[in-house]
Amino acid sequence: QTVDVNDPNFPNFTRSFLRGIMAHSYSSLQSLFLNDFNELSPDDLNPAIPHLRKLRALDISRCQQLDDTTLLLLSKHVMGTLQVLYMKGVCRASDKGLIAICEACREVRVLEI
Repeated sequence: QTVDVNDPNFPNFTRSFLRGIMAHSYSSLQSLFLNDFNELSPDDLNPAIPHLRKLRALDISRCQQLDDTTLLLLSKHVMGTLQVLYMKGVCRASDKGLIAICEACREVRVLEI
């Protein structure tokens, strides 16, 4: 299953809409495209990460409120499945978060920073 904030079928994509989708899609979500979703905060995404056991692709490019807490959670909970991570423009992330991803997520084949 894929969730894409840029899907024209969801023109009014909001933080609460995302939380609702994720609450009902934990077990099957494989791709999550949140690029340019400027309102997205760690409080919206981070609680879901431990449940996203099948997540293979994540695009959080230009989600300017996300930070190392998101990357550290990803490194702990999707380390065996994550293959693609786009995080260009995630300005609050530091070397600490990036190193955690690189060390733990051995299946990553595409990493855009």
